[in-house]
Amino acid sequence: MKRLFRVFLTAVGVCSGCSKSDISAPSEFTREFAEALRQALPGLSVVVVKDLEVRVTSPDGRDSTSFLDNAYDTYKQDPKAKADIIRKFVAVGLETLGGMRDGVDRTRIVPVIKDRPWLEETRKALLSRGAKKLPENIIEDFSQDLIIVYAEDSPKSIRYLTLGDLEQARIERGELKMLACENLKRLLPKIEFHGTNGLYMVTAGGDYEASLLVLDSIWNDRKMDVQGDIVVGIPTRDLLLVTGSQNPAGIEKVKQMVNGGRVMSDTFEAASAERLKEQVLAEWTDPATDSAWRRWYPKFVVQTREATDAIVQPAQIAPGPRVLDLASGTGELALALARAIGPQGHVTTTDLGADN
Repeated sequence: MKRLFRVFLTAVGVCSGCSKSDISAPSEFTREFAEALRQALPGLSVVVVKDLEVRVTSPDGRDSTSFLDNAYDTYKQDPKAKADIIRKFVAVGLETLGGMRDGVDRTRIVPVIKDRPWLEETRKALLSRGAKKLPENIIEDFSQDLIIVYAEDSPKSIRYLTLGDLEQARIERGELKMLACENLKRLLPKIEFHGTNGLYMVTAGGDYEASLLVLDSIWNDRKMDVQGDIVVGIPTRDLLLVTGSQNPAGIEKVKQMVNGGRVMSDTFEAASAERLKEQVLAEWTDPATDSAWRRWYPKFVVQTREATDAIVQPAQIAPGPRVLDLASGTGELALALARAIGPQGHVTTTDLGADN
């Protein structure tokens, strides 16, 4: 069995390739969060107490204080996803306010990899907010740089567990890691490996890639042929890079990517392109997509008629030629072309849809 030799981090919490100017200030993030919370549930009273702290009162008078440090840290990992991140944490806030949680679901306890500064920063943030007692989160050492924090995953949120949660769920500390790892393997989508020649990229849905480090089965099944012991880089929260301790070129590429460089090999570029093609194909061949296109087609034709005419008329197509329409979509442009070239011509269309 190869051992984990070293982990290169982008602090598992800092956006790779993002400058400070790309990131909204805490005050702006707090303001946007508060407004999103008001829109999500009209009738809420939402007051910004200070940066990264809002006080919420429900229509029936229940009060709750939301500290946005975790939301803001998540946003800093991926500033371009700010709207989605705010939406996710707003859902968490509403879930908490509604008191929807009922005990701990032991089938959804998972291990979460964090860097050590995260723990210290979280504790400092709570104390600065006036907390008199820090939560007894369940934490284990993983490496010199990393820790494992145990959490309960739900469709809308993730909640870090305390010792009290373990007692309530009647889970022994000694069985926790095995239980969490089994849950993680079950909850994760397909784990994908891309790359060759000792340099690999590992993805698994975008939320728990760093947590793959705790799954021994991944590192024992020889799907990645590396030279020496395993070296891992974590440039973003949704990506693991893997190479070997005896592969200097691989280590250099991993380090540069973790530090924000664009030293991406052709293998990784091809893998990313392949993932995009698979995603687009799945979306456009989904029966729900097909049904929606058929339902809205009559209105779509009317709305896009001017755009269709703007393409067909400048082409000055005379009757009779053969025309190829790539990515035909609804087929409206192909039909317009067919009308222009007449019965002596021919139109060939291509698209991802099964009907083309």
